[in-house]
Amino acid sequence: MKQRRKLSRAFVHRPIAHPLFKNVSHGDAMKALEEKKPGTAIIRPSVRTTEKLSVTLKICDGIFASHEIIEKGKQSDEDGRDPRIAPTSLVLGIPLEVEEARPGKDAKAKEKSEFEDLDELVATWLEPWTANLLSVIKDPKFYKQTNPDASKEERDAGTRIIALTPEDVQYKLKEKKAANASKSYIAWGLCCIPDQPGSFYLMHLHNKTCMQETIRVTSRGFLFHGTIYASLKKTILAFQSNYMKKMDDRRRMATMHGQPGGGGGGAPMPVYQQQHHHHAPQSPWHQGGGGGGGPSYPPAPPMPGGPAPGGYPGPPPMHAYGGGGGGGGGPPPPQYYDRRGPPPPHGGRY
Repeated sequence: MKQRRKLSRAFVHRPIAHPLFKNVSHGDAMKALEEKKPGTAIIRPSVRTTEKLSVTLKICDGIFASHEIIEKGKQSDEDGRDPRIAPTSLVLGIPLEVEEARPGKDAKAKEKSEFEDLDELVATWLEPWTANLLSVIKDPKFYKQTNPDASKEERDAGTRIIALTPEDVQYKLKEKKAANASKSYIAWGLCCIPDQPGSFYLMHLHNKTCMQETIRVTSRGFLFHGTIYASLKKTILAFQSNYMKKMDDRRRMATMHGQPGGGGGGAPMPVYQQQHHHHAPQSPWHQGGGGGGGPSYPPAPPMPGGPAPGGYPGPPPMHAYGGGGGGGGGPPPPQYYDRRGPPPPHGGRY
């Protein structure tokens, strides 16, 4: 049994000259990256075939992402013609191909990118992917902590980071929600998905149930609800705008059915009304930082006619949850008359 396991982990040494390429196994690659900073990558031989390479990339301590590089030069073309390079050859079978998530409703759909060599692949795919990953890791709303085994130099460099689990983040959000006096406050944060390295949960808590949305890192940005956004800020703003739209729809439905608005805090107060409201409530998103502390992110939604705080465009005008005065009630129920119209005054008859 031990001999079988050894054989299954074996790989064929490849004569590939590139700074990121190492003739190591998956386990040795993770061991070599353990003390490196997040975003560091190693390109290595595939343990399954000589027609592919693998990329092992560190996300946080103990979490590593893996990507396959397909050597297209060793694949038969669409017409079924033999490949230019024998599949068993140890030389690099250029061009190279990488698959990653594509926008759309199908979560399993992939899009393919082709590269002439490893240098082009690193410059146009791996480095942008890593930059997008680091923008999440460094965000103040990403819940993380320093590895207690890290040296002073590693602590100062920020290389040894442990990502909090979704369960830990849910507990933290509940603590924040309980500590905030405003019922309209929405606690939220980012965390790794342990079984999907390179994907993150955007967790948020408004009432009692903690909800989660999935954000997936790609080389072109962040895949969220079937759309790729160029930056993490734009992704967060899209989430906020979508969430507030859902709340608006619920408020409209409640108003249409004549449900009272008091007692439970009332319906959200539109931003444009808050401009002239003496005690306008704060945006539910405009709160302190997450796991790493730091400033509020993203900034409060903009008022119509003025720029968003922080200097970049914000989403369409959103609703901040008004801590309703209670008991105000909804609109009066609709009145129904027959075809002759409303009854005459003073209790008369038709």
